[in-house]
Amino acid sequence: MHSSLRAIAVAAVLAFCAGAAPALAGDAAPATVTLKFSEGTALRIRQGAVVSAAPQAAATAGAVGGAFSAAGVDLSSARRLIDRPEAEIDAERGAVAATTAEAVPDLNLFYVVPVPPGTTAAAFAARLRALPGVESAEPSATPAPPPVDLSPKTPSLVSKQGYRAVPPKGVGVLDPAKYPGSRGTGVTLIDVEYSWQYNHEDLELKSSINIDTGATASDPFSDTDHGTAVLGEIFGRSNAYGVTGLATGVAVKVAPANTTQFGYNPARAISLATGKLKAGDVLVIEQQYPACGLSDYGPLEWLPEVFAAVKIATQKGIVVVEAAGNGNVNLDAAGCQGRFDRKVRNSGAIIVGAGSSAGRAKMWFSSHGARVDVQGWGENVYTTGYGDVFAPDVRQLYTATFGGTSSATPIVAGVVAQIQGALKGRGLKPATPAEMRAALVATGTPQSDPRNGRIGPLPATEKALQRILANRS
Repeated sequence: MHSSLRAIAVAAVLAFCAGAAPALAGDAAPATVTLKFSEGTALRIRQGAVVSAAPQAAATAGAVGGAFSAAGVDLSSARRLIDRPEAEIDAERGAVAATTAEAVPDLNLFYVVPVPPGTTAAAFAARLRALPGVESAEPSATPAPPPVDLSPKTPSLVSKQGYRAVPPKGVGVLDPAKYPGSRGTGVTLIDVEYSWQYNHEDLELKSSINIDTGATASDPFSDTDHGTAVLGEIFGRSNAYGVTGLATGVAVKVAPANTTQFGYNPARAISLATGKLKAGDVLVIEQQYPACGLSDYGPLEWLPEVFAAVKIATQKGIVVVEAAGNGNVNLDAAGCQGRFDRKVRNSGAIIVGAGSSAGRAKMWFSSHGARVDVQGWGENVYTTGYGDVFAPDVRQLYTATFGGTSSATPIVAGVVAQIQGALKGRGLKPATPAEMRAALVATGTPQSDPRNGRIGPLPATEKALQRILANRS
């Protein structure tokens, strides 16, 4: 399908009303456009020239290159959007293609092209879209800003974590005596965003959990709260103080969406994570993006390059849990161009809306629609970070007010990790992304009033696991 590559523009980490940051962490970054060549062309930019990785398409490459030259487009400074080796991406794509009848996106078709002097990124992108061989081109994305035991002894806050309660109030936590492995044992989870305090007393993580060894993580806001809060919901240590996560046995890692070398490039982070994860693992996308032609935030996969990266991850068997965004966007609206219509395209991700803590009603800010699968608490979430509850030390910050689709998404990710661990604990294969989504939707506690916009049910962990087991028996 010939789509126009969405301007990579402001995407975001989700805090109460989401966030991310400027293109290159505060400095005025050179304007660029993200270009995608058409699927099936195998076109590449090498040494400033358009070539084809498929010998039989050499004539096409010549024609496209000639059109670029005739249009005065200089590709000498163009670079690949995702810097993993081409051969590695091709091999991954080939392995995935062998397991599915669906088309597998080619991430090697994406490039970042500097905007020439005297024009704007939007105007340059429009010029590129008019050229043959170009599937999409848009101004490159920048992140959106986020909203806004050590001594002394930290109190236990577990009793305040209502989202851990049994349904219908919360999602429930599996009993490891009944379900061995249900703390997420044997499952790896990668969080795509930034703003982590690795050495928080209730996380006790090392900087080595960062999988991106080819670039320097750069927090666009010099902040350490958002990612810390997300990890606390999932992985907060089980001890006598602070909070306890939903899946304390999971192997947590992170993939920065923003780096010094590549700026804001969440598709790159997702692809790096895909290369590290295996079927049954979990990838969490704690970012959002202006969607459907609006300035309001919807799912990050509105961006074609992110959709492609997510699609490959789910085709590989990785369960992707993605925030719906905090822009109150109706994802069923005509302005969404069918990008959130499963009949048009389906990334396979589980998209999460934000519900109220008291009654599972849609929070006013949550994006919504048929593509939103399930909900999590979008308010009143106790977790690590921020410091409105306890703040004697940066390693001892806790909050009672984490919210938005930012807080909702890790709740669902924690449920997924529990279920995958429990299946592995029984010697069974982990759930596929489709199997997991179907179980969560079918067994969750219903949304209280969907007339204000569908965000789906609140997952019920044990019921979802039992459904998977029953369907396999």
